[in-house]
Amino acid sequence: MREIFETCEALHDGLIPAEALRASGMNSHAVDSLLKHGELVRVRRGVRRGWYVLGPRWEEIGADGRYRLLVRATAAQAKRDLMYSHHSAAALHGLPLIGQWPQGVHAIDPDTAGGSSSRLLTTHRGPVDPSP
Repeated sequence: MREIFETCEALHDGLIPAEALRASGMNSHAVDSLLKHGELVRVRRGVRRGWYVLGPRWEEIGADGRYRLLVRATAAQAKRDLMYSHHSAAALHGLPLIGQWPQGVHAIDPDTAGGSSSRLLTTHRGPVDPSP
C-alpha cells in the first residue's frame, strides 16, 4: 500500500488523486479508515476528483505548504485553465504571508461576466496578461 502512495505522490508532486486510490483497488471505506488514522489528509473534495496528501507530509509542510497544495489541487480540478491571483499566486510563487492564508483560492477568469464564488474558488473578472 505504501508503494502505491509513494508512486502517486511522486507523480503529482505531493498530491494523490482520488482516481489513483480507486485504481489501486481502494474503496471509500478504506480511504475513510486512512483519513481517520491520519495516514491520509483530504486536501480538496471532489465528486470524482478529490485530492489527498500523506498525513506525515501534511504535518511537516506547515501552513504555507498546505495552502499551496490547496491551490494546486484546485487548479488540477478546474474545468479550464485559470490564472491564479491574490494570495493564491503568492503561495505558488513561494512568497511569505503575514497572518493566515485564506480558506479559498483566487483566480482571474476573462470569460466570466463578473466575479463568481464557490466554496473554495473565487474568480475575478479581468484580462489575463501572462507577460511579466
